[in-house]
Amino acid sequence: MADWISAQNALLRSDTPDWESCARLIEASKAITREISPLDMQAPLDAFPFALTTAHPSTTGPAWVRFLAADKNLKLLLAEAWIVAARRCSEHDVAPEVTMRRWAEALDEAMADLTCTTRYDGFLIEWLRAGLAANLPMRPPDLPIPPSPPIATTPCDIVRQMGRVTLSRYVGSGSGTPILIVHGLIGRQSVCDLEPDRSLVSALLARGCDVWVIDWGSPGKPDADQGFTEHVEGWLKDACDLVQNTTNNRPALMGVCQGGIFVLCYAAQRPDAVSGIALTGTPVDFHADLAGQQGYLNRLTRTLPRDVIDGLLAPSGSLPGATTGALFQAMTPGRTFAKYSIDLAAKLTKPEEMATFARMEAWLADRPDLPGGVAREWLINLYQENALIKDRFEIDGNPVRLANIEVPILNIIAEKDHIVPPACSRALKDYVPNAPYQSIDVPSGHIGVFVSEAARERVAPTIADWLAKI
Repeated sequence: MADWISAQNALLRSDTPDWESCARLIEASKAITREISPLDMQAPLDAFPFALTTAHPSTTGPAWVRFLAADKNLKLLLAEAWIVAARRCSEHDVAPEVTMRRWAEALDEAMADLTCTTRYDGFLIEWLRAGLAANLPMRPPDLPIPPSPPIATTPCDIVRQMGRVTLSRYVGSGSGTPILIVHGLIGRQSVCDLEPDRSLVSALLARGCDVWVIDWGSPGKPDADQGFTEHVEGWLKDACDLVQNTTNNRPALMGVCQGGIFVLCYAAQRPDAVSGIALTGTPVDFHADLAGQQGYLNRLTRTLPRDVIDGLLAPSGSLPGATTGALFQAMTPGRTFAKYSIDLAAKLTKPEEMATFARMEAWLADRPDLPGGVAREWLINLYQENALIKDRFEIDGNPVRLANIEVPILNIIAEKDHIVPPACSRALKDYVPNAPYQSIDVPSGHIGVFVSEAARERVAPTIADWLAKI
């Protein structure tokens, strides 16, 4: 802690941006984590872009020189935010833990201000282009999955294996309208069943629901060209047909984040094939945040040039899961450092909280690669062109028209979602004029919808009641 305080004071004394001082603070934060953590928490911190000194001794020539210049410019810009954060929490005579927490909050506020500037966009794009030109691996290292208690322990029966995709039905499912959980490909579906006391699945089962789930598996190189069409008109259609044939009921579909786009596309193309749609954290109008505070992920994705997107996908044909994981962590660096230091220290004497923390870390580290076909449509057609609300997003060559959806919709909005700005989800109401529509606001973040106390008290009962009425 003494080294951390010394590094913090060095930032306070900086009159000009100084990345070396920032790097010392990062290393001091990592040292605290090494001392207190019983888990391998070092890897997530090492995965931060820009956090470590760039070293690639085998690389030389003009491309390398250009990259070093871009790297310096970007790090000096980021250092400005770090110094602003240090000055915002410069009170003396407070406990070191209090200082560290204030610094973490101030850093995220300063970074939010910085990342909304065109200067940041320009420096970041130059950094990415220069790195790609120098043939650097523009991806963080894969995160090892840390040890944890078992995840997703609610028993289920595999109903069908469809290549890398699995359709399962949970043991103890009730009757009535079946609900099929459709997660996105960016994270695992197991977040809906993280642990027994924090499981949306078990809560729905306890209320007599018939719960099914799609596991998209682990896409590899053979899957790189697969896009939304393959997932919607292929695997999702087959799963829905099987659920209906098994239960004699049209399924309701619960779309989680990107999975909500799969669900909306399927329901718009086949409006008679589903009985209802529930969504959590699903962006629909990808530009709805332009009227207010722009989401970091939205702004970054909207500004990425096509050549940079192609370069990031080129090595494997897919967007690496490690890249998306590091991007999510980099959105709130202060919160992340606090999580792995003072927050973690506070949990060490609380076995139940440590078990929950370990399960979440294991889930976060287990990110599959996103097939290049899906990635391009996700980044270009949706984030950049906002094609879905313009009836220009296509499945199997046919435009998706949200107005075709006439089944009941339940839209669950996370009020503190920093990954999908709530405005981007709320916009759905304006594009489904023929559907009975209701929404609820949950005081949580993107993942908190499934694991927070407030979510447990409200989300599962709301879904169960909604299912009983459709």
